[in-house]
Amino acid sequence: MAGYKDTVTVLAQPAETALAEWDSTNKLDMIFIDANKSAYKKYYDLILERDLLSAHGQIIVDNVLFHGKVHTEHHGKSDPPLKKSRIAAKIHEFNKHVASDPRTFQVVLPIFDGLMVISKVV
Repeated sequence: MAGYKDTVTVLAQPAETALAEWDSTNKLDMIFIDANKSAYKKYYDLILERDLLSAHGQIIVDNVLFHGKVHTEHHGKSDPPLKKSRIAAKIHEFNKHVASDPRTFQVVLPIFDGLMVISKVV
């Protein structure tokens, strides 16, 4: 973090706590989500409901394709109820939630396990 200590804030605490306690007058330019996959929807909604993102800020969400399992979940070909399948189902639900939300627009980058870049509609 050399040279960025006045620009970047790293929070080492549960994501829900950090988002709930963040001063909403201090808007964030970028939020990177790579936490409890089952709670992605909750984090996303908390960010938007508390208006934590600056007008041109972005939310970047990791693992939105989750080992290719989200695609098979979408096509009804999920594996037996294993942990990865349950997580893939939650991520699929999150992806659908974001895609249908008129407050934002997004793009999925199919690199690694998938990155979703989300921006607010301004």
